[in-house]
Amino acid sequence: MVAHNRRSAKSHSGIWRDLAVRRRRTEVDAQMAIVAEIAAGHGLRTPLVERVVRLVHEIEDGVRPMARGNLDALAEAM
Repeated sequence: MVAHNRRSAKSHSGIWRDLAVRRRRTEVDAQMAIVAEIAAGHGLRTPLVERVVRLVHEIEDGVRPMARGNLDALAEAM
């Protein structure tokens, strides 16, 4: 996957571009939160996906800066 994406002109996800470049709300609920919802319907937990969604919402709301330190917050979910 890495090798395939390396050839792509797009080096960042749409969610990243929405946050960093366009400074607008993302489609994280439609793209990622749905995974957690479907998993919950099958009795499965997805703590990392849920944490990513929360982190993105916090960045959107201006509560959290968009910074590498957010990876530490994500690691706490593991």
